[in-house]
Amino acid sequence: MKIGRNDPCHCGSGKKYKKCCLNNGIASQEFSWSKMHKSRNELVDIMMKFAMTKYGKESIFEAWDEFSCWDDDAPEFDPEAHQNQIFMPWFFYDWTPDPENTTVMDDKYHDIQIGRALLDCKMNQLSSLQIDYIEKCLESPFSFFEIIKCIKGEGYQLKDLFTFEEYNVVEKMGSKSTQEGDILFGKLVTIEAVTTLEACSPFAIPPSMKRLIQELRNHINIAYPTISNDILKKYHFDFLDLYHDFHDSILNPKPPRICNTDGDDIIPQKLFYEVDSFDEVFEKLHCLDIISTREELLEEAIFDSNGELKELEFTWYKKGNKKHKSWDNTILGHIELKDKKIIVSVNSNERAQKIKKIISKSLGKKAVYKNSVIEDLTQMFDRKVNSFKQSLNNQDDLIDNQEVQEKIKEMMRDHWSNWVNEQIPALGGKTPQQAAK
Repeated sequence: MKIGRNDPCHCGSGKKYKKCCLNNGIASQEFSWSKMHKSRNELVDIMMKFAMTKYGKESIFEAWDEFSCWDDDAPEFDPEAHQNQIFMPWFFYDWTPDPENTTVMDDKYHDIQIGRALLDCKMNQLSSLQIDYIEKCLESPFSFFEIIKCIKGEGYQLKDLFTFEEYNVVEKMGSKSTQEGDILFGKLVTIEAVTTLEACSPFAIPPSMKRLIQELRNHINIAYPTISNDILKKYHFDFLDLYHDFHDSILNPKPPRICNTDGDDIIPQKLFYEVDSFDEVFEKLHCLDIISTREELLEEAIFDSNGELKELEFTWYKKGNKKHKSWDNTILGHIELKDKKIIVSVNSNERAQKIKKIISKSLGKKAVYKNSVIEDLTQMFDRKVNSFKQSLNNQDDLIDNQEVQEKIKEMMRDHWSNWVNEQIPALGGKTPQQAAK
């Protein structure tokens, strides 16, 4: 049972715990942590010199390739890289040179960790604490740990998400920038009843990504219902692969995919056609505007002195929308007839190909395709923003309009009646109803 700070000390001195063994325990832990920290720093230099001498200068680059899971897109090894706080412990205590793919100078070091080889060759030159530390690092596997409790500037209570064991960990710096619920990838070492993170990911994994770790655990559980440290070592490449996925998604996220309501990548563009006369063009294409009648469109047209159609704009619609079931129609593009040209504006390659087929089938050789111009997304958004700002000037009149109010109410009713059945990317493509189950 946990002793409170003001409870009588368990040693029988009659003093309060905070005035007796609590302080002694803290002092003892601080002393052990300081010894471990100093010993670890000394070992880094010793092991690096040993690795370069016995394994060769190429070993660190070959190990980096393996650590990166031989990813062709991975960056080259950088001595200053933030990933070294994970890679260097892995290099010293987990990497075993493959006889087929490495150039280790001495064949006897193939399939042997650097830390193990150092113990075999130079044990008499190491302190007992250093020997104990290396042995514990060799035994300890990498794993994913959830922060159950975080004491800023002091440490954590961590739970291994595979073995479910819990650890009280001393970590002064890392605990300042993390919080309960965060997940760490690393290796724990316990010496003299003090547990520290020998290796730790340079970022905290958010709780929202815990599902991917659980999927890996479920996969391992199929073969091993009870997961031990030895089992974790068997899956260390699976752990590395998952760690790199987290690294890329958190520190090097891909730009969001911007799509239209049909799910096509947004690539705004204009298609240009040359024609001799707009009269037949209008007769063949005005049906693309399913909202307005032929007569309504002509009311907005400009005619020349001979009564021939000179300029006209209209919208290309389709009925309904596969993403938004409550929509009556979807805008696919805008068509402008001007200066003996048909100018079609669309926002995707798919819609561009579709309108090309429509124009070719409807007008044949009477419409000559000239070229397409891809628009800059930034400029397109700037125009949209400016247009929106202009529309705000009239928003009061719109809001007061009774028809507008009724339409907004109708749209809101449709949305709230259907939202539980819409697929949400943040839920892995599931609907809220499916995710709730």
